[in-house]
Amino acid sequence: MCLLAISRQQGAMSRNEFMLAAKTHGDGFGVTFKEGKLLTVIKTMKPELAYREYAAIDGVALLHFRFATVGAPKPRNCHPFSPDKIRLTEIKAGLFRGRTTRAVGHNGTFSEWERVAKAMGVNVEVDSEVIAHAYYSMPRWAFDELFKYQRVAVWDARKAEPEAIGAWTVSTGPLLLSNIGHRPYVRQPYVRIYNNNTRRPSKHREEPIGFDEDAYSPWLTTEYAQVSALFDELERETGKRAAKKG
Repeated sequence: MCLLAISRQQGAMSRNEFMLAAKTHGDGFGVTFKEGKLLTVIKTMKPELAYREYAAIDGVALLHFRFATVGAPKPRNCHPFSPDKIRLTEIKAGLFRGRTTRAVGHNGTFSEWERVAKAMGVNVEVDSEVIAHAYYSMPRWAFDELFKYQRVAVWDARKAEPEAIGAWTVSTGPLLLSNIGHRPYVRQPYVRIYNNNTRRPSKHREEPIGFDEDAYSPWLTTEYAQVSALFDELERETGKRAAKKG
């Protein structure tokens, strides 16, 4: 499970906590901040470089610490993602920079990402990148239904700070965290159960034991039917568009 953080002022996440998060979520780091009318995106595999960039930001920042479940650990797969291509330039060894108007970070694992990507006609290698495309192409009700158990941050460059979507865990003053599994004094064991034998969402989800359980509710059978129906509708619409182009 990754970690998302919205830092609303400079240094809201201390260096100690930043490095602790990097130790438990060490598969890549993303730092996003507003610069003029655009968002600047920093991606790196080195936590010390990520922290140096974050510490220099005088204002709001979106941070992502990756725990890779889908897609190889590499700078291109660090968050955030955008439906617009973010062209990354290596500004120093191991530190990549890009600019965009829309950025989406994700904490969670979405098992149906390949089917949704196919339905939307997008070519991606990370489940989180599907969510970035889905947010800007689906009706909001459909997005909320499909990703109701995910934690997502969406930042439009026209806005002062990112929007936190889903069951984020805690707000400590100017710092908002999607989970606090990196903090030893609240760390809880996790159950990882996936139903890989079907292409429908599993009734079992990855969630902490005895912690923050009230923030979740199990999916009902009717909700499974709604999700499946939505997948089918997306696939039909994709097929219709393909037929028209043909």
